[in-house]
Amino acid sequence: RHEAPGNTGATHLLEHLMFKGSARYNRERGTEVARELHRVGAIYNATTWLDRTNYYEVLPVGHLPLAVAIEADRMRGALLREGDLASERTVVLNELDQGENEPFELLMKMSFAQAYLEHPYRHPTIGWRSDVEGMRAADLRRFYDTYYHPDNATAIVVGDIDEAAALAAVARGFGGIPPKGDGGFPASSGREGEQRGERRFELHRAGELACLALTWHIPPGLHDDLPPLAVLTQVLGDGVTSRLHQRLVETNLCLGVQAYAMELHDPGVFQVFATVAPGVERSAVEEAIRAEVAALRAAPPTAEEVARAR
Repeated sequence: RHEAPGNTGATHLLEHLMFKGSARYNRERGTEVARELHRVGAIYNATTWLDRTNYYEVLPVGHLPLAVAIEADRMRGALLREGDLASERTVVLNELDQGENEPFELLMKMSFAQAYLEHPYRHPTIGWRSDVEGMRAADLRRFYDTYYHPDNATAIVVGDIDEAAALAAVARGFGGIPPKGDGGFPASSGREGEQRGERRFELHRAGELACLALTWHIPPGLHDDLPPLAVLTQVLGDGVTSRLHQRLVETNLCLGVQAYAMELHDPGVFQVFATVAPGVERSAVEEAIRAEVAALRAAPPTAEEVARAR
C-alpha cells in the first residue's frame, strides 16, 4: 500500500533480505537466523500482502526470548547488503516467472491493475518486473528506514504462555528500540476515484482451460458491510452446497469456482473466479455468475444458507 512506481516489490524483497543477516544474527558470526532457529526446532517464515508484511516463528515456549531477540534485532539492524540482494533478486524473478504461468495468480494480478488506476493496490505484491530488476540495496534501505520501526509494528504472541512473562520478554526485546519520531509514517500515495463504467480485459496464454474473474469494488475492511460480504462469499462460492458450485460445477460449465471479499485497509474488492470447462463459452459462465449476483440483490439468502455460511 505504501509502494510507489519505481519501488514496487520493495516489501517482498525485504522479506527475503531480512533472513540474510542482521547486526547480531549473521553468517559471519555463525549465528544466522536459520541456524539459530533450526537449533531449537522452530518453524519460521514470512509473508507479504497488500497492507502488511509479517515475520513469524513457531517454537517451544521456552525459546520465546530467542524469537523476540531475532525479530528485535532485524527490525532495525538488518544488513541489507548488495551481494545478498543480487542473489535474492534471482529468486524473486523466478517467483515472478512462476506467477506468469499460474492462471489464477495472473488473473488476480491483472484484475487489481484494472480495478485500481490510482491506488497502490494496483501494484502486485511481488512488484513489477522492471522495478525488481532495477532495485538497489540503497533503495531498500530507504524503504526499510522509513517503515520498519516499533511504532509501525504489532507483536503477537500465541500459545501456552504466561502472559506477564511473554509481555516482559517482548518489552526486553523491543523496549529499547526508539520510535521513528520524525513526524510519523507517510500516508498511502493514492486514493481511488469512483469508477464510472465497466472495464473489461482479456489475457492470452498457452493453455487448454479458460479462467474468468468478475470484480466489484467494496468498502474498507473495518466497514460494517464486510462481515455480510464475507458470509456472501460462502453462500456463493464455498463448498458443494454453494450457489455457484451448484449452478456452474454440478452442471459441468466449470471445473471450479471461488468467491472472495478482500478485507483491506482501504476500499477492497469482491471477486468471483471460475475455471471454465473445456468447450464451454466464457460468456455463458459470466452470464450465470451475474444471474446469481442479481438473485442475491433481489432476495437475501435463506436462513439455512446464512447459518451454514456463518
